Amino acid sequence: MNIEKMVRENLIFQVVGGSHAYGLNTPESDYDKLGAFIPYPEFMIGLNNIEHFRNTVEDESYVPINVFVKHLHVGSSYWVETLFVEQSEMLVNTKYWQSIYDHRDEFLTIALIKKSLGFIQGEKTVLKNLMNSRNSL
Repeated sequence: MNIEKMVRENLIFQVVGGSHAYGLNTPESDYDKLGAFIPYPEFMIGLNNIEHFRNTVEDESYVPINVFVKHLHVGSSYWVETLFVEQSEMLVNTKYWQSIYDHRDEFLTIALIKKSLGFIQGEKTVLKNLMNSRNSL
């Protein structure tokens, strides 16, 4: 079975990610693509399994739609960010994706806020330690 073919033929959405999505790209920046797909039935009922498909040559990362929704539910900022890309950064935009995109505010959950605050606190600690080490020189 060709997993890449399944992914490409069944994409629900594909968006530009990384520095290009944030407007922070440089001429050296790679071009990341993220998306979700509907897996073949044998993957949905458990006869086969796929959690993630990554094409490192093209910097692409795709997950089955059920995995994508789980990521949204637990507040995975990596995947929640795909809900807030500009329309111009959508490379594949199906009616299924548009329905999710139109309701994206509903995925801004307490879990996402808690994870984001945890990340910010961790970065604050890193910066504080860096500043302390520089001050001790």
